[in-house]
Amino acid sequence: MSLIRPIIAGAMTLLALVSPAMAETLNLRVTGGQISDSGDTLNVELARQSQRDFATFTQLHVGQRMAIMLDDKVLISPMLRGPIFASSGQLSLPLLLSPEEVVALRDRLGSGKLFLRVTAPAQ
Repeated sequence: MSLIRPIIAGAMTLLALVSPAMAETLNLRVTGGQISDSGDTLNVELARQSQRDFATFTQLHVGQRMAIMLDDKVLISPMLRGPIFASSGQLSLPLLLSPEEVVALRDRLGSGKLFLRVTAPAQ
């Protein structure tokens, strides 16, 4: 009986910490991709674990707006209409990148060291 009270208190604390009002952030490892010469379209391929994590993340946040970011810059902020199970995707970038940024991003895509950060609900 004396063990039940701390367990219940711990469970209540955990529930408070995972409140839907709190933003959740996920880092996705990009293993490959391409960017258009004009910098307005980005194709990405996710690592297997990132694919699974992204599928779970989008299932949990259907109906919310998420932000997809690169280097703390929001690339897009779509509304999640349903879970996303794809291993690759195409992002239409509303902000055009400079030719130098396109070259730098192309190099990072080829290195396998590119990460996208996803946050929901979007801030």
